[in-house]
Amino acid sequence: SAAAAALLAVAPVAASAVNVNADVTVNNVTATQPAQTAGTVTVNLSLNATAGKTTVAEVKKSIKVSIEGANLANTTKDNYTLQIVKAGTTEALGDDAKLEANQAYQILVNGLKLSGLTTGNTYSIAGGTVSGKTTQTAEELNSESGVNFTSDSFFVFDKSLTGSPVVTEGNHIVSSGKIELGNNKSVSALATAIKNQYNVTVPTGNATAEVWSDSALENSVRAGLKAANVTVDKDGNFNTPATSFTVKVTTYASNGKSVDFPVTVEVKNAPAENVPVFSTTKTDYKPVENSKTAWNLKLDPNSPVNADSIKKDFTAKINSTSDLTTDVKVESSNLNTAVVGKYTVVLSATNPSGKTTKATINVTVGDPGETKTVQAGSETAKVVTIDGNKVTETSNTLTNGSKVATFGTVVVDGVSYTRLNNSNSNQYVETKYVDGSIKEETTKSAKVMYKSAVYDKDGKSTGKTIGGYTDKDFVTTSNGDLKVVEINGGNFCQLAKGEGYVRARNVKGKGSPMTLKHNAYVYKSNGKRANKKLLKKGHTITVYGGQYKAIKKYKGKAVRIGVNRYVKLANVNYKLYK
Repeated sequence: SAAAAALLAVAPVAASAVNVNADVTVNNVTATQPAQTAGTVTVNLSLNATAGKTTVAEVKKSIKVSIEGANLANTTKDNYTLQIVKAGTTEALGDDAKLEANQAYQILVNGLKLSGLTTGNTYSIAGGTVSGKTTQTAEELNSESGVNFTSDSFFVFDKSLTGSPVVTEGNHIVSSGKIELGNNKSVSALATAIKNQYNVTVPTGNATAEVWSDSALENSVRAGLKAANVTVDKDGNFNTPATSFTVKVTTYASNGKSVDFPVTVEVKNAPAENVPVFSTTKTDYKPVENSKTAWNLKLDPNSPVNADSIKKDFTAKINSTSDLTTDVKVESSNLNTAVVGKYTVVLSATNPSGKTTKATINVTVGDPGETKTVQAGSETAKVVTIDGNKVTETSNTLTNGSKVATFGTVVVDGVSYTRLNNSNSNQYVETKYVDGSIKEETTKSAKVMYKSAVYDKDGKSTGKTIGGYTDKDFVTTSNGDLKVVEINGGNFCQLAKGEGYVRARNVKGKGSPMTLKHNAYVYKSNGKRANKKLLKKGHTITVYGGQYKAIKKYKGKAVRIGVNRYVKLANVNYKLYK
């Protein structure tokens, strides 16, 4: 079947590749027509762009144009032209011009020739426009003279700027929006209604907010209509849907920070929704005001209630007009009645039409005191008991993101602990896990270059090993470098998700720097030279792992300096990184 029209991430150019895509999607395929593959015109700006440094020439050089599912009649830049313009203008910037922070740009691809599209069909363009329009017929796209693609706007991030974008309605910050469909029964009219009702701003800091992009808003509207199974004609018009639906919009600030803003488009006097309807006869569950899918529940500490018993308290009719019911499932739960706090149980039900409804049960266990959020990163937030100055670990742990009740702190042997459950409790957790000290873990992939044992935080072997040349995710520092942790005088790289630690000297990007005491060639494990290059005495190499017999037919030992690359030990001033 035809692919969905994808919303372009109205992409500020960050330190990673940014794709500016135009998904050419058949909108009017009927049941009598064969399934078709949509063409995709991809303009790929694969560039590490920096405000005030990257030139237009560098941007143009990095752009690649390709197509999937149809034919690109001209495949080289000699057959079409690329231009970079300031958003909303048509004047091409000179090759020596440098991209500025806070300035929106667009990519123009002129003379782009497509073929292989189906005559008689109308195509919608996401992520930009073709010859100034968001829809085109196959005949127009197959033009012998070629078509002109204009991408949505993009920015160059300036991460030194501060502040985060928010959406406002008047002078009030809002996290979601709501508008009535009314007569806004076209893509452009609905996008304009959203733009007129809500604004984007950066309330504090020196970053600026991106103005709503008309094409990005229209693409968001199209995606919302498609998700609601509403057909849009070639002129962007549609009939009144049976139910309300959501338009999900994302917009950015000039420092790269973004805000997601869902807008509910209300359809008045719509027929009954064909979605499961939750209900319960248990009076312990208190409905959340203005919600049909959320309840509050209070429990005593150590209550026997769990997610499964909550599930049994609810029924789900297949829709609002039927008495038939469908299965209720536990979608997720972090409920732990052994620890006072606030928790969430999410239930779900799916009817025979494939429609799913989720219900949220907000559970408060005991007196919540001062509610704090658990954030342990890759560590484990263990509950301890404290009697006098004796701290004892329990088997209880706190889940990342869960809300717990806290009642002050105590300090034992220089470590701060926060009291849990109630003011007389002897259960505590280290304060660092509930005061925001531990930030969200950032990771990146790096290759383990040498067979490595995995250690715990105390430097004890876990019994696990990682094979040489294995890619693993590691925790990084704030500047993106691999995080190195000192344990018992040795240096270790920390594996992501609490999987443990491996010797830093075995990991690509770290290793052990050593100098050559003699000129040396690089060898493969089969004994043959890797190349003709001679490394000179005094040259610094990075060694991974230790020394061992690695080169075939060579009796001496060698050190690994890359994937299947070795230098003879006799040529190295050998000193391992701790």
